[in-house]
Amino acid sequence: MTQAEWQKLYHDAWRSFYSPSHMETVMRRSVATNANPGNTPFLLKWFYYCIVLEDVDPLEGGYLRRKYRRDRRPNFPVESRIRFYSRYAADFLKKHWLLAQLVWHYGRLRRQLKRNPAARNYMDVALTPVADEAGEVLGTGMRDHHAAPTLVTISS
Repeated sequence: MTQAEWQKLYHDAWRSFYSPSHMETVMRRSVATNANPGNTPFLLKWFYYCIVLEDVDPLEGGYLRRKYRRDRRPNFPVESRIRFYSRYAADFLKKHWLLAQLVWHYGRLRRQLKRNPAARNYMDVALTPVADEAGEVLGTGMRDHHAAPTLVTISS
């Protein structure tokens, strides 16, 4: 694969994991497993913000991205102050408007999940406990630490 293909795959993986529907599923799972209901949405929004709005890795991102007019590649001219700061302000307002919508949407979902007593009973495939027999059927090698790892194909 080329560098561009790897980069696209990397960004697509982040975007699919932090899709709105998957973030709602993660929030439902966090309530069902008694995880911190305030920390989970915060981290999801932070990572989503960095990936989708800033297009940087979440560990490299921050709340306020500082940009400097003179920080340009050598073959690009320095933009005029009016053009640079007007684009910077418009970009800042757009991203914060989208972030405010995100905070409002997931804050509302978090409040609904906290109020709903049935939310603690949420169950999906990821939360389903593995039966004792299933571990042996899948051949995970967890029963005997001397067993060689096996490759298992699960068909549905």
